Amino acid sequence: MSLKALKTCNKPGCPILISDGRFCAKHGEQAKRREYAERNADEVRKLYATSRWMRVRNHALCRNQPCQRLLEDGKRCEHGATIAHHIVSPRENPDLMYDTANLLCVCAAHHPNTEGEEDLTRYVPTITD
Repeated sequence: MSLKALKTCNKPGCPILISDGRFCAKHGEQAKRREYAERNADEVRKLYATSRWMRVRNHALCRNQPCQRLLEDGKRCEHGATIAHHIVSPRENPDLMYDTANLLCVCAAHHPNTEGEEDLTRYVPTITD
């Protein structure tokens, strides 16, 4: 059994020792509130809450089932697509936010962790009509 060394809270000037995480309980709650406020102030993130986005997203997901990701053997993933992922991030080009040709419909397991998508050869083409 190994013992883990205690460290101080990441809040400058806070002397409290903690075993896990970055902040003590008091400053961890403050950090969560600050991150929540920053996330909600993001203009691009607000676009994902609009009814227009929900209509485009639902239309794309209905037309592109199952997941568009191609597996290593060249076969298509058989899981249902639940996420509409932008090929070109709306942060780079906001005009493409609602363009179904700019979307990939994937399952949660194949949702890229990055904004945008570089390699489209790993996906079946999106049906846009």
